[in-house]
Amino acid sequence: YAAYSYYPDSTNVNKIYFAGQTPTAPGSIITWDFGDGFGSTGSNYETHIYAQAGIYNVCLNYFDIVQNCYSTFCDVVYVDSSLTLNCSAEYKMYMIPDSVTMGANVIYFSSIYQSPTTYYFWNFGDGNTFGTDPFTTHQFINNGVYDVCLSTYDNSQGICSQTVCKRVEIIDGGMRILGINNSENISINKLYPNPTDGISYLTLNCKLPSNAKVNIYSIDGRLISQSNKELSQGENNITLDVTNIEPGMYFVEIMSKNERVTAKLMIK
Repeated sequence: YAAYSYYPDSTNVNKIYFAGQTPTAPGSIITWDFGDGFGSTGSNYETHIYAQAGIYNVCLNYFDIVQNCYSTFCDVVYVDSSLTLNCSAEYKMYMIPDSVTMGANVIYFSSIYQSPTTYYFWNFGDGNTFGTDPFTTHQFINNGVYDVCLSTYDNSQGICSQTVCKRVEIIDGGMRILGINNSENISINKLYPNPTDGISYLTLNCKLPSNAKVNIYSIDGRLISQSNKELSQGENNITLDVTNIEPGMYFVEIMSKNERVTAKLMIK
């Protein structure tokens, strides 16, 4: 598990003290992403000085190599209390085969905008709901078409509220976001080594030549890196250099001609 609290210095509003709550077992890795391009590794307790006031998405990541478990906690940090954040309900979703959850396909949902003063409420369209967290997971038991909605409410921003709904189709353990062709032209064969500590190789098949974007997202939906690739017909090999990315769980997304495929990547 991972969680943290923070508070500003009494004399310097740009100086923030962070207190993490994660285990410190042998083989564990604790990393911080302060949201301004800087990070830290190794300790639950960190002090960070921001160059300027702003709103930063700060993540605490915990990875236990021995237990093979990973947890992350992200929150919005206000450097200067006069600032507020948009309470948009826009979100992203990924379906990744996850052997940890009994071999099932688990869908990861993540709000794009996250704020400590915003209330979040998820409605998965199958009779199940979940509230309070900006990102969560859900497993659909039955095939069908579902309207997944995220509602946000924040009375600290002039009673700001919004609901965003997206329609998904669950077919035999797979997911299609209606309006996007997820796997008509491209399909991922292999992503290896995984976990990795530097370089990974992605092999995928493409029925027709196309241009593609290769995106790497954090588990809470932040875009970490993006590159453009020319895909040829047949098998394609893509090298992913993640040397400068902090340890944790990430999603590799390939977008081509309004189609999308994803894979889960662990960085150690």
